[in-house]
Amino acid sequence: MKVVTLAAFAAVAALSIAAKADGDDDFFAQLVGENDAASAPAAETPAAGSEAPADAAAAGADAASSPAPENSPFGEEMRNDLKEVLGEKFEEAAVAAGEENKRLYFVIPECSLIENGKAEVLLPGAKEWQEMKELSHYPLGSFFRTVGRNTKLTMTFGLGVTVKIIGEASFGTLAQPLGVKSRTVVLSSGVITVSVPSTMPRGLFVVSAPGFKAVNLTGVSRYSYKMLGDGDEATIRCVTGFMDIEGRHFRAEKVKTASVVRIRTSLDCLLTSIFGIRGDVDVRLDQGRFVVKDLESGEDKVEDRYLDWKLSPETAVRIYRAVPSIGANMSVSILTFNESGHMKNRCAFTEGRFEINTGELGPTSKKDREELARKAAQATETVTVEMAAPAAAPAAQPAEAAPAAESAPAVAPDAGNADIDDLGL
Repeated sequence: MKVVTLAAFAAVAALSIAAKADGDDDFFAQLVGENDAASAPAAETPAAGSEAPADAAAAGADAASSPAPENSPFGEEMRNDLKEVLGEKFEEAAVAAGEENKRLYFVIPECSLIENGKAEVLLPGAKEWQEMKELSHYPLGSFFRTVGRNTKLTMTFGLGVTVKIIGEASFGTLAQPLGVKSRTVVLSSGVITVSVPSTMPRGLFVVSAPGFKAVNLTGVSRYSYKMLGDGDEATIRCVTGFMDIEGRHFRAEKVKTASVVRIRTSLDCLLTSIFGIRGDVDVRLDQGRFVVKDLESGEDKVEDRYLDWKLSPETAVRIYRAVPSIGANMSVSILTFNESGHMKNRCAFTEGRFEINTGELGPTSKKDREELARKAAQATETVTVEMAAPAAAPAAQPAEAAPAAESAPAVAPDAGNADIDDLGL
């Protein structure tokens, strides 16, 4: 029975592939069980600041949560067997049919909750803040803030994607054209908490600040942001799940649960300081470009080189940048410091130029330090040169005996000269 069934499915698979080749997506969409709601006419998008009807919101939630296979005329069993027959082709066709590409976000964010105070919004292009209302929608490019120490605000971007504020804080959203799937939150002040599903695809939700971006989020993360006299400071806490933190000349991958990192950036973005607060975070630092010889071809090739640094509590990284007076490429110096504040690594390079790169400027291990000390001792050794003895003077002619001269008193050594000799001068 199984063989006959798979043979029938193979025929259906051939028809589906042919339909895909002819550009007929409806056949395969129906076959894999694409939700009928996806092919229904799109609901009218609410205007900025307008309230969404409760019935429409409930219907949208039901449509989004209903599993696609329920609408498949072929049933779940046939769908699973079709996966066996098509293999990778099934996944590709399913993506094309829209099953694996469900909508992650609402078209525009929704104000889901306001408690114990009021919240305000600055719409794109507006000059004045206006009061927000629950269940209202606001376009991307808006900025939001709370008024009052006990105010709570929740903005919902999609199913399971929220940004929450408790207390006085503010954040914004990045304006994006229709069709762009990602969303970006811009830090402004105070503390915000971001929640995304653990199944969030990589790169589709970003938390941004002038000196860094938090990307590839899963779970819950919290951000404390404030302006300083000479720049800004952000404290990033991974509450649950994972995240990546990236900035110019550095990247921290797979920041784990309970890890805390603090990043300071100068106003001109020429200085970035990264501090470990809690947990161990692996940070990859740029070390510029180098010329290396290919062992197979024997030809020189240019490749980027990196330094992997473990950012533990009380350790730090400093990245200095400078705009050169000649040329357009920025010069960069990167230094790492251990818990005691001692510098462990140092390198300097010019962006994109392998000709200008110091490489590692300091020893990184005890063995390297001993080797450096040995070479320094060899370079400073005193070399003794034996001078040739002067030629013997000719023998003097004997002379008449002279009366014995009175012996001169011995001269005592000069104390000042002795001090100079002790200094080696």
